[in-house]
Amino acid sequence: MGGVFVSLTTAVPQIQFIAEYKLFVFIITAFLLAGGFFLTRSARVVDCPIDESQRDVCRTVKPWTRIILYISIGFYVLGLLFAYVLPIFFV
Repeated sequence: MGGVFVSLTTAVPQIQFIAEYKLFVFIITAFLLAGGFFLTRSARVVDCPIDESQRDVCRTVKPWTRIILYISIGFYVLGLLFAYVLPIFFV
């Protein structure tokens, strides 16, 4: 396990920054996800454009936006669980 982490941090040194400042990373990510959630909720009541090609794209993208947002929130909760909750019980 240690060798994998060493090779990973050698290939991607930004991982050390994320590990060092994980509280700030989680706070900023929470604000960004909350903003995305509220923008997605407010866009739900907005109608798609009248132009036929734009309307088709809008109708295709709207459900995918919600799906991607919920998957992102799921990954965020999973990361929060592994970063803060599970170390309390298994350390």
